[in-house]
Amino acid sequence: MIIVFVTRKVPRDRLLQEDVVPDELDGVPVRVLAIGEVSAQEEDL
Repeated sequence: MIIVFVTRKVPRDRLLQEDVVPDELDGVPVRVLAIGEVSAQEEDL
């Protein structure tokens, strides 16, 4: 399975065709997971 992480999910009908993630790629299932904003954390030394 391929997992694509996004800030937020958008309905397919609001995306350009080139921005749509396929349900399957070369026979491998693809899932889109919304995870919110991503930011780097400071390294603890």
